[in-house]
Amino acid sequence: MADQNKIRLDLIILTIRNGFQVKREEMGARIWQASGCLAFIGLAYVTNYTRVGLCLIVVHYVSELAEHLALMFDLFSKDENGSKGTK
Repeated sequence: MADQNKIRLDLIILTIRNGFQVKREEMGARIWQASGCLAFIGLAYVTNYTRVGLCLIVVHYVSELAEHLALMFDLFSKDENGSKGTK
C-alpha cells in the first residue's frame, strides 16, 4: 500500500513538473493563445464589457479545470503497466 502511494506521489510530482515545460513545437500555439487571451481582455476593457468578459473567462477556465481533472483521473485510474484494470 505504501509503495502504491509512493508511485502516485511520484506521478503527481512528475505531472506538475512537466506541466510547466513547453515543447518547441507547441510554443507558437501557446503564444497565439496567450496573445488572443490578452487581446480579448483588452477588447472587453476598451468596449466596457468587463463583466461579460470576466464571465466568459471564468467559463473558459472552469472547462479547462474539468479537462485537467479528467486527465488526472484517467492517469491515476491506470495501473503500473499503463493499462486500465479493475482493482
